[in-house]
Order: sequence, then structure tokens, then C-alpha cells
Amino acid sequence: MKGLTVWVNTFLLGNLPAFAGIQAFNLPDLKNLSQMVEFSRLAQFQGSVIFAYPYLNSEILDSLKQGPFKQKVEAPSRKYLLSLVPVEKVQVVQYSHPNPRTIKAQFIEEEIQVDGLLNEDSWKNADFQNEFSLITGEGLASSQTTVACLFSPTHFYIAFRVDNSPSQNRKITIYQKDGPVFYDDSVEVFIDPWLSSSFYYHFSLNSIGTQYDSFSRSGPSWNANWEVVVQEKTNGWTAEIAIPFSEMRIKAPQLGDRWKINFNRTDTILGEFSGWSPTPGTFHAPSFFGILEFIK
Repeated sequence: MKGLTVWVNTFLLGNLPAFAGIQAFNLPDLKNLSQMVEFSRLAQFQGSVIFAYPYLNSEILDSLKQGPFKQKVEAPSRKYLLSLVPVEKVQVVQYSHPNPRTIKAQFIEEEIQVDGLLNEDSWKNADFQNEFSLITGEGLASSQTTVACLFSPTHFYIAFRVDNSPSQNRKITIYQKDGPVFYDDSVEVFIDPWLSSSFYYHFSLNSIGTQYDSFSRSGPSWNANWEVVVQEKTNGWTAEIAIPFSEMRIKAPQLGDRWKINFNRTDTILGEFSGWSPTPGTFHAPSFFGILEFIK
């Protein structure tokens, strides 16, 4: 809900009436539903829409009658028309960072053995960066993540160091490729080689290395052959990823080329969703991705 609020405040800015959408299925308890309704009020949404109808059983309806909802009412925004919004009230929105974060990928002649250890000299000299921010806009994540990139004539390499996530407490439920690994403890990479701020490849893995990949125009039906190996550490885990450029149907980058990119993490233990380049309320905000530079 906090992430939704950040997204609305970033992309709508009061130009359109907004309602909070609250799902009524898979709720931990009824108190959770009332809390989300109350948060939508504090966030000054025009109302709450609870869905879907088949899940609104008598227990939920009775709870709502006693708490936030006494009766059904017509949504006031149904009478709004976009053309009726005065031009002077429409705000200009900046859909990108004026000074985006930048990370450098150093060129390497030889391919890396993907084993998750990150002990090659090329990784020791890589541009490792952390300071992942919460997508709710509440500052840095409590449990930090560090990332770096390298590239060879044929592959793009990514290294993750994921801190403070004991394996016995992690959520691990997905074992099949292209399952929703991003609901587990996981890391994700978003790659926009065209600087389009619209189209991107999405690679994700959970803490046991189950893979998910997709393309923004075709979803998870797009598949690639890429490698990942995860290693357990005393203070978390590491992941080493190798993606052939040919799998993304692009040529190997030249020195000086730039891509848009972002790295994200889901920490189910702390309930934190964070990213290297801050995005408003969602990971899927390509205009807010950072910059990757390919260097010698």
C-alpha cells in the first residue's frame, strides 16, 4: 500500500481522482484489511475499492460493516471527466531522475567461470555499489545489497552480494523456471539496452537460483539461456549471473556505450522492497532506471 501511494503521488500528482485498490484474498487476517483501508484514508485517496467480489464472504462483509464501511455509496469520481480538470491545475511531472545513478561495467578478455564465489581478480577490481533505497521512499533498506557488472566479447556478467538474510528464515517457494520467484527472497535485473525508458529485459532469481526471465513486450513467454549460481555465506548469499548478448538479440556493446539498468531486491524477512536506482512504488519504472557505462 505504501508503494502504491508513492506511485500515485509520482505519476498522478492530484491531476486525477485516485482510489486505493485492496485485494480481499490471501489476507493474513481481517485486521489487515481494516489497516489497509485506514492507510488509504491517511494517504488521502478518494476511496477504497476492495476486490474481488467472490472473496467478499460474510465474515469480511460483517467486519467491514463494523469498521470502515457502513453502507455502499456511489464512487464520486464516476462524474469526473478528464476534460473538466482545469489546465492551470495540471502539473508538469518529471518521470526520470535529473542525475541518475551510474555504474560501470569493465571489459574482460576471458569468460568467467560462473560459480557464485566472485573470487576472480576482475571482480575484485569491479565497480561494486550498494545503498539500495526502499521503493516506498522511506530511505535506505535496512538489509543492504551490493552489485557489480563486467562484460566480455560475448557475455554480460552481474554479481550480487545480499546481506543479513539467514537461509533458515528466507522465503523459498518457487523451484520451477519462470515461476514468480520475485515473491520469494530474490534479486532482479532490468536491462534497457536501447535507452528507451519503455522496453526492457527482466531477469530475476530467488536465493536458491530459480530463474525467471521476461521481455516487457511479451512477458514471461520470452525465454533466454543464461547462467546463475548462488552461494551461501555466513552473513547472507551471493549470486553470479552470465547473460549472453545473443540471447537478448543485441550486439556486444562497444567501449563508451550506455544502457539503462536497475537492480532490485525483495527481502521477505523485513518486508522490504529496494532498488539501486530509486523507483516510485514499483520495480517496473524504466524511466527511473540508472545508467550502465561500458569501460575498458
